[in-house]
Amino acid sequence: MAARFPSTSLVLASLAVVPALAVPLKAQTTLCINHKDQFYVVFKVHDGHPWVMDNGKLTPALPDRCALAPAAEFRPAFVSVRIIKANASSVEIENQVASINQEFHFAAYFTSPYRLKDVFFVLEMQTSEMGSAILYNEIDDLEPGKPRYVDVNLVLMQAVDAGHFTMHVYSEGAEVFNSQQPWEYREGKLDQMVRKRIEGVKDASPQPFFGPAPEFPAALQKSGVKGRAVLSFRITKKGAVLDPVVESTTDPAFGEAALAAVRVWRFLPKVVDGVPVESKASVPFVF
Repeated sequence: MAARFPSTSLVLASLAVVPALAVPLKAQTTLCINHKDQFYVVFKVHDGHPWVMDNGKLTPALPDRCALAPAAEFRPAFVSVRIIKANASSVEIENQVASINQEFHFAAYFTSPYRLKDVFFVLEMQTSEMGSAILYNEIDDLEPGKPRYVDVNLVLMQAVDAGHFTMHVYSEGAEVFNSQQPWEYREGKLDQMVRKRIEGVKDASPQPFFGPAPEFPAALQKSGVKGRAVLSFRITKKGAVLDPVVESTTDPAFGEAALAAVRVWRFLPKVVDGVPVESKASVPFVF
């Protein structure tokens, strides 16, 4: 989903937009950057520098020409993005034609139910004045359920009026799903990923595809108590979890933690005679 940004007042600037190459942009992508006259996949961003795998070793690269190259599929993980601010600004000198301090200010909270390493985001920007451009910035590691705030200013090559951008989020170089994408779009991509993995299968029991592990309840951490919870739910023919309920638990907090995790799980569905079918499951969780 493309988010629009207005043109507003001055903020301090610190980073620069990198011009984007004119390449076809696909739904799921990798960020690539020119390094030693070749294009390398960016695995992380740190202190404004992209890091690439060079001869089997992570190496910082200088900011240079970059592009969003097509990738086979998304990494099955999710990041919620709550955008606080996204605006462009500039200051014009009286009696002068030129503008100074052209910049773009972006601030957002990033949260995930997954434990993700080396997370960074890309804003694929489109404006009438600049055309297309790419901004990337580090988010760092994400711990389950713990928001990380990012506030960044970047210097633009020229003043811009209103425009829009598309959000991409990556972990260790692979693009993950994010909340700025429409729900229907994410579900459609997940359906494709599930279908791909059961293609040609004759008979199979349901198998976990991906999902976060339940987090130990914060209220019980100091007590050091151990526990368990048993959940039952339906698995649709597309692998989605429906109607999860707690069958039994040693403490309600363990049941709630298990429910929070299972609601975003995805399975490879049960297959009978080559056809995916709905099924039921009962899963124990040990804390």
